[in-house]
Amino acid sequence: MKRIRNLIFLLLAITIVNRVTAQKNSYEIKIQIKGLKDTLCHLADRYGDKQYLKDSARADSKGNIVFKGTKKLPEGIYLVILPNKSFFEIIMTDKPFFSFYADTSHSVASIKIKGSPENIRFYDYIKFVYHKRKSLDSLKLILKNAKTKEDSTVVKNKIKGIDKEVESHINELMKKNPDDLFVEVLKSQTEIKIPDPPKLPNGKIDSNFQYFYYKAHYFDNIDFNDERIVRTPVYHSKLDYFFKNIVVQLPDSIIKEGDIIIEKAKNNKELFKYTVYYLTYNSERSPVMGMDAAFVHMVEKYYNTGQAYWVDSASLAKLSDRARILKPLLLGKPAPFLILQDTLGQNISNYDIRTDFLIQIFWEPSCGHCKKELPRFVELNEKLKKENINEEMLAICTGNDVQEWKKFIREKNINLINGMDLNGRYFYKELYDVFSTPVVYILNSKKQIIAKRIGVEQVEQFIKAELKLKNKK
Repeated sequence: MKRIRNLIFLLLAITIVNRVTAQKNSYEIKIQIKGLKDTLCHLADRYGDKQYLKDSARADSKGNIVFKGTKKLPEGIYLVILPNKSFFEIIMTDKPFFSFYADTSHSVASIKIKGSPENIRFYDYIKFVYHKRKSLDSLKLILKNAKTKEDSTVVKNKIKGIDKEVESHINELMKKNPDDLFVEVLKSQTEIKIPDPPKLPNGKIDSNFQYFYYKAHYFDNIDFNDERIVRTPVYHSKLDYFFKNIVVQLPDSIIKEGDIIIEKAKNNKELFKYTVYYLTYNSERSPVMGMDAAFVHMVEKYYNTGQAYWVDSASLAKLSDRARILKPLLLGKPAPFLILQDTLGQNISNYDIRTDFLIQIFWEPSCGHCKKELPRFVELNEKLKKENINEEMLAICTGNDVQEWKKFIREKNINLINGMDLNGRYFYKELYDVFSTPVVYILNSKKQIIAKRIGVEQVEQFIKAELKLKNKK
């Protein structure tokens, strides 16, 4: 009998543990939207600047929706998306069992939450800011219509008072609830206080001090140990603004600052992952010429060394291959050597053309855009020569129809150095990263790549800017 009781107790204990474990690894969010019925709604999370669908549920005739799952969702700021694409924000905490009530008017006052203290505090804050903003809007309207300086001063003081009240409220939230995600978001958006610039030894004010101080302390209010921040709009926005508006748009600067931020994030898997991904993706697709150097750096330092744990073997192979192709084509690198044949079958090499600027134009007779652009390069070539600029243009046909190539040159009077690989030596996609045409590379007198992938208008601007810079030296 004692053995039976022990067995029953053991089975009961196992059942209780399983229930607790199941609840710990699940979620259930009950939502009621007054005025909504019989329609599909969605639950989405954020990751950087993207949103991803996590769950879907149909509202019943009374607007009741239940998002429920057996796998716990990562913490972050989520979106409850309604059929008309409007949404409510909720915070997914480590205790994802709560209820949310609102109406379709999206009135902030209508929102009520039960079972989630952090979401209650979150919406209390939103309601507080909403009312203060309404007061500020009213005061700004009064200020706009103020007739005397005294009236303006009174209104401005009231505005300052509301600003201080909001600031005080935020500081109190940070003090009392430092672990709340929305408080972490508020903290991360707090402006860096920049000291007054010091004087240099010559007595002048250091005009660069504030910029460098701001850059060095820009991420001070980001907790790089808190992975929840990547599932809010904040982290991506901070990264994006920093690398597009604060860091000098040069590959060396992006590389240097990128490595610093990645080092800060390396102890947190999600922040490390997103930071590496962001810098890799944006450097590869950057409109800034030469930024592919940052892409190559990212691939070689973080992907090829096995640190990018999230990338599968196929994706890694593609990234590595792309970096391998781009590396010899970075600005400052010697251009790949070419031996081509002209329309008479005579050999011509890009390294044998002696000039200050060699403009290599990869084109194809069957390319509609090339047919429009190549005659424009002919016009530019004539213009630059009249201005005594020492340049040559090498028009490299990437096609294999010799008759079509010669016919186009003859009919359009393409009076450039025309070359084609009649011997089939070169795969231009590999050698010069030519996957569509036209593609332009500009080489200096040492045959180093100094510009690439620019249009005919930019070619003239670039060469004249280079000459101007050279003359200054």
